[in-house]
Amino acid sequence: MASLLTWRFLTLLPLCLAGDDGCGPGPYALTPPFDKKHSEDVCKTCVSTDEQCRWCPFSQSCAHPYKWFGGRRCMNSKEFKPVEGGNGCGAEPTEWMTILEKSYGKGLDAGGANGDVMRCLQNKVERWQMWPDPDLPKEWKEEKISDYSCMSALLREAVVASLGNAGKPNLMLLANASVVGDESPRPVRALAEGWESTVQETSFCSVYKQFLPKADCQAKTYGEHDFMELRKASQGGGFPADFTNDLRASMQRGPLRPSDLDTENYLTTWDFKYTLQLNFKEKQLLEKLLKGKEEAKPLKDHFKVYPLSLLQRIVSLVKIKIVDVDGYVLVKANEAHNLERKVSPAEVPTAGAVNRYDLKGTSRRQTSKSKNPYYGKNGEFTEEQQYDLPLRNWQCKKIPEICAARYLFLGEPWHDRVQPLGGDREGQLRWLFRHARSTLVQRLLGGYYYPCDC
Repeated sequence: MASLLTWRFLTLLPLCLAGDDGCGPGPYALTPPFDKKHSEDVCKTCVSTDEQCRWCPFSQSCAHPYKWFGGRRCMNSKEFKPVEGGNGCGAEPTEWMTILEKSYGKGLDAGGANGDVMRCLQNKVERWQMWPDPDLPKEWKEEKISDYSCMSALLREAVVASLGNAGKPNLMLLANASVVGDESPRPVRALAEGWESTVQETSFCSVYKQFLPKADCQAKTYGEHDFMELRKASQGGGFPADFTNDLRASMQRGPLRPSDLDTENYLTTWDFKYTLQLNFKEKQLLEKLLKGKEEAKPLKDHFKVYPLSLLQRIVSLVKIKIVDVDGYVLVKANEAHNLERKVSPAEVPTAGAVNRYDLKGTSRRQTSKSKNPYYGKNGEFTEEQQYDLPLRNWQCKKIPEICAARYLFLGEPWHDRVQPLGGDREGQLRWLFRHARSTLVQRLLGGYYYPCDC
């Protein structure tokens, strides 16, 4: 009797200790499209294998049937009973499947515009296979790729929500959605912290929280009306006639990319047209710049008068909380005024197409060199450009005028050889200096100093 029990135990032991090999990823976990027919087909494939697999209806994945010695249960198995035979397949799509298919549709493919949504979930839902991403650093592990993709997906949807819909209630329908034209108002909730703050109920968080109900997934938008007015006034100098539609299209075009400038704190849109600065710390100062204060006029008024201003075009401010990201994100037009796209129109701009330099005067040693390969300092400028900026005569005359307007607005010191554009210089400077001066000024300038005299 003892030997018989021992034999049965040893016979069952391999099955008990078996993981999900043969019952997990590959053809045995659902991938787009997330519809009833596809789910039923994958379910039948799962339960008909020789591995005695069972189908987990909630996670739409294939699991080993045995639970002993470390075998894993199906997610939400109390409400969604596991399927062990083909007759049990064909259940109606779960709520998260419906949201994914309706909101993101064909864009959920590996190379699709919403592939970041899938890569986020693949590391967090049982037995979903992780897709590689050729646009992310090769040394990143699956967990970091997943966390980054979660941030990308939520951030893109938050920025789109911040744009509103031409004065109508915020609507959210990403590109490639299956149901075209079915745009229902996305619920928002006003906050008491001021500056037109709202909590955005995103499609992404609706799905994310179903799998991770205790995890953080929040998106807030700020100053929507002020930014809408600023985007209208920020034309000129090669910028789009309508920043709002252009920004929306960029956000919907594909996942965010890490920026060469700083992979930890800066991102770019898929088409490199916009830069997103993480961990932005100067929300109150930004609000003063946009709204104006006392005699200091709003930033939009400056752009209306000086459309060729070198000041950075800021277009949105949001706040997200997901995985290890919890803070404000400032969205700006490309810090190089899209010069890369003009010089190198390839899908991915050629490295070195535009040389960037952070130049300073007597406050810096003129032979100082940069440790950041993304831009050079005075030392590199001397070696590579012989400390000379070749300009045509009309360019040399135009640059001081443009810089003068920038100096006036930000309250920077005047250079003796840069003359104001006219008017009451002292009166202008009095109210301009009322604007808070801080490192925000440098971020508005794109992080670079521009030569402003000939």
